[in-house]
Amino acid sequence: MIKLLRLFSLTLAISVVVFGCTRDGKLKITYTYPGDVELWNYIFKVDEPYKFESIPLGVIAPHHLIAADVLVKFYDGLSKVTQPKLVILISPNHYQNGDADIQTCQYCEYQSTNGSVALSSLRDSLVKDGIAKFNDETFIQEHGIYNHAPFIKKYFPDAKILPIVLKWKISKQKAEDLAEWLNKNLPEDSLVIASVDFSHYIPVEAADFHDWSAYATIKNFDYENVYDLEIDSPSSVYTILKLMEKRGYQKAERLAHTNLQDYVSHRESTTSHQFFSFYKGGTDKVKSITISSFGNMPENNGLLLSKGWSWDIKQFPFRDVGILNLFKNLKGEEDRFLVGSDFMVFDLKESTCREEKQNDLKISFCKFSENGENLNEDLEKIRKEKKSADIVYLLYQFNSGNKPNVVQQNLAEKFAEAGVDIFVGRGLSEISNMRIYKKSLIFYSLGDFITGTALSNNGLSIGTVVTPESFKIYLFPLEIVDGFSQLLDFEQRANFLKNFTKNISSSLLDMNAGKMFVEIKR
Repeated sequence: MIKLLRLFSLTLAISVVVFGCTRDGKLKITYTYPGDVELWNYIFKVDEPYKFESIPLGVIAPHHLIAADVLVKFYDGLSKVTQPKLVILISPNHYQNGDADIQTCQYCEYQSTNGSVALSSLRDSLVKDGIAKFNDETFIQEHGIYNHAPFIKKYFPDAKILPIVLKWKISKQKAEDLAEWLNKNLPEDSLVIASVDFSHYIPVEAADFHDWSAYATIKNFDYENVYDLEIDSPSSVYTILKLMEKRGYQKAERLAHTNLQDYVSHRESTTSHQFFSFYKGGTDKVKSITISSFGNMPENNGLLLSKGWSWDIKQFPFRDVGILNLFKNLKGEEDRFLVGSDFMVFDLKESTCREEKQNDLKISFCKFSENGENLNEDLEKIRKEKKSADIVYLLYQFNSGNKPNVVQQNLAEKFAEAGVDIFVGRGLSEISNMRIYKKSLIFYSLGDFITGTALSNNGLSIGTVVTPESFKIYLFPLEIVDGFSQLLDFEQRANFLKNFTKNISSSLLDMNAGKMFVEIKR
């Protein structure tokens, strides 16, 4: 029990790293809980290491030591298939230290209970060729590097490392240049590690939803989507993907997916981790689309219209201060709640459909209203869209009311029969329970979003992962306080899920109330 408590302390504590210069000028950088051999020996105990199907050239692994039990399985399994002489460790520059976008260390010597890890001489060439600059001070507190050093020394005892840190969202061109340099200079017996944590500072259900986009993007080598992901170093992921493509290692496998919530329950602010390896071969495509849906929106808002109110996350100006103020109670630390999905459906152009493609799936986004001139024409448009699209998403504007009446329910059914896969209603004030009709998802109303009404101060945001096999639905119930949305408390959210799905047969869905998650087979 004492040992377990000490390990728990290790994973949650803020690391204090001791450093100093030796007589030969080396900058010694130690590790979390330096000198505690007993504790680190306990960490290194592993019963079942992960199995790697072949020798990977690159991997993605977290630097968050709460996941030390998984990290050790990962490294132990790696050591059984490869013993690289050189490890390239690419990390975010967490504290944005130094002036250069890409930095390496000239005199660092990383310490561990098993000895020191020396630097590779390639660091001089990296700087000489103009790709990076030396800035040793940056590496003193960079846990994205030093948290990996004990594992590297333990499992690859003869390896030297080339530490590289990248500033937040460096340009794609600079990441491409780094990948090209590595491609030209890395010897065959190398291993590239992208030290990356995934979703941060959001509840576990939001992290799981965002992680789907990251998973598909990495598996599919989707460079256009990397910088829209909810991860702590898009540039590190972009760089390793480009390098793996150049070397022909595009067969990506995810070996593990964990979250701080797995270790410390009922935390509203979590960090997630995904463990990937890249093998020789082509991409194994993942077909999926992630969509965020919202309730009733404010009308005739001059600020929103002037700033380009849009339903596509790639266009929506989230970094604008005025826009963000509308979401001040919802966006969370670093604005992460409102990023990380492929599409965010705030609003759509009336009486139109727009087809998009993501991860080898075609999706058509449509919007019609109950006041439409010709229902039969709208239904025919849906049938036409369904012929070319894998998924049809309909945002439907009801006239008014609290709950859907019989006529409105019949309208939703007709659209489902015509080919709508996801029906999201607007205009009704109360949240209506989810319904499955002929394998279509029907959400008659998600209540209000941003501004409440006299009739309702509740809303619902839905994250949907669409795959050919299923709908994976993450629910984010909201309360509106003084016109601003915020998530319900943890206990309230779990009760909401049970009520929201109570009319659906248990044989049709797989539910996890703790993670606000429902999966429905298609």
